[in-house]
Amino acid sequence: MSNLEIYRYFTSKNNKATFPEFLFPGVLGRKTKKLFLEKHSETDYPAFVEDLAENKAFEDIIDIANNYYKYFDLVYKDKKWKPIDLTKFDHNYESAEYFLKLHKKIYPPPKTIGSKIKRDYTEDIAKTKQLLSSFKEEEKIFLLKVFHDRILTSRKGMDKTELIRFSHVLSGIKDLSIFYKVAGDAQSYTLFQKKYPHFVNMQNGKFCQTLINKLDASNLYSLKAEVKLIESEVLKEINKARKK
Repeated sequence: MSNLEIYRYFTSKNNKATFPEFLFPGVLGRKTKKLFLEKHSETDYPAFVEDLAENKAFEDIIDIANNYYKYFDLVYKDKKWKPIDLTKFDHNYESAEYFLKLHKKIYPPPKTIGSKIKRDYTEDIAKTKQLLSSFKEEEKIFLLKVFHDRILTSRKGMDKTELIRFSHVLSGIKDLSIFYKVAGDAQSYTLFQKKYPHFVNMQNGKFCQTLINKLDASNLYSLKAEVKLIESEVLKEINKARKK
């Protein structure tokens, strides 16, 4: 079992249900160490625990920054700094009263005289359709895999706005054979089963960066954060393998 697999196991939702927070130090000392010593020396274990903590903190920072970036942006533009209590936030914070009030303050609705002014969204619609059409089949399947592996089955979740946007990206998947073929014979299923290194190495290693740019333009920040993390993890494992 690799370091990456050990880390994912001991930060998974299922493992937290089995081992509550107050039992983690003991579990970390016994179970993790036993797995670690199968391929590494005991002298390397303290450094691994440090890496484990750093990776977890890095994930949490990305999660918070990307989930609540809209609120951080409003606070920055308001220029009235105050301590931000992240514990009260949830994934539907955009509909919360404190967010709506601040948003209205920073972006007040236009004043109208007589009839209400309607904004013309023609250009926005055209740009959105062009952006959605730019997602390739393998990118959509990869994002669906990331959503299933890293978001759907974890505590992170995805806010409603991003989920609706993501559904529009997935709606363009062309392969329909999963409906009438055995799963193993469906092209989309076969691609879904590929490991992350397969995708990271596509397009001469530019697959993730190209996709990250599209996710950024689509305001799909949770997925963007996970893709960046996956690319970093895969490249780290590749570099370790080369050094051996």
